[in-house]
Amino acid sequence: MENFMNIYTVPVAVALATVSIWVLKGVLYRKLYTMYSAWILNRLTVGLDRAYMRHKKRLFQIVEDYKNRQHGDLKILELGVGAAPNLKYVPDNSEITLLDPNPYLKKHAEENIVEARKRLKSVEWVQGVAADIPSPSNTFDIVCCTLVLCSVVDIKKCLSEIHRVLKPGGMFVFVEHVAAEKNTWKRLVQTFMDPVHYVLYDKCSVIRETETYIRASSLTDIKIERFHANLYYWVTPSIAGTATK
Repeated sequence: MENFMNIYTVPVAVALATVSIWVLKGVLYRKLYTMYSAWILNRLTVGLDRAYMRHKKRLFQIVEDYKNRQHGDLKILELGVGAAPNLKYVPDNSEITLLDPNPYLKKHAEENIVEARKRLKSVEWVQGVAADIPSPSNTFDIVCCTLVLCSVVDIKKCLSEIHRVLKPGGMFVFVEHVAAEKNTWKRLVQTFMDPVHYVLYDKCSVIRETETYIRASSLTDIKIERFHANLYYWVTPSIAGTATK
């Protein structure tokens, strides 16, 4: 028995050490990548907000008009908030929940959150994913997202969750970059660049046909405008629009 232990102790110890290092490496990698993702998204915030500002302002004016028709303050959910640049567009006295899976983004959003709290009823940061929104059904008047559906893992489930948490008659507003038309040079370049974006920008896909998914969802009264944003050649195709529960 003693000889048996001597023969197998070292290999077993090496195997356990190898597995432990592999697990720790994975944990460390995920943490470092999550920190990197928060950093790079924050760095991109100003440029992206500038590129889509005109369409954001128009959409949030629609939200303002919705508020006036409702004759009451709004409960809003924003998905994938990043550094929270959209807070400045939100109608006064709203209650807004900011949902993002990356815990390291909160510190980058803090300045915008502090400023928004001066004119909004409440601003709550929640860590979570759009495919499993931690809110009861029929909770929000408005759900909004900008440049988020390109990177969610399960876009069908995400849109289903948006429909679930909206109040009856509630509105979904969105601005997204999307795939170019098929059989074009831009689509070819997008296909080439897609793996790069996936790695560098936290699972972002430039060939996702987001409009198709939205139109196939349970949402109704879908209105979508296609346009080209002032961004890199392969990221310019974009959509902005609204949909209703």
